[in-house]
Amino acid sequence: MWLIYWDEVGSLICEDPWVFVGLTNAVKAWNIQTQAELNLTGPVGQVYAMVAYKGVLFAGTQVWAATEGGA
Repeated sequence: MWLIYWDEVGSLICEDPWVFVGLTNAVKAWNIQTQAELNLTGPVGQVYAMVAYKGVLFAGTQVWAATEGGA
């Protein structure tokens, strides 16, 4: 079930019975009771923040935008 991923882990949370790992362009999810594994794709960039609320997982990625002043 647990594999070594050669990717940066940006966040990790546990929402019993699920463990969520935020990676680059994905979130990996494991159910520690049933051994189920999910690959959630959709985030673009490194996932740095996650929170679960009422059965919904929210994931935040790094966002950067250049302004006219270059900042």
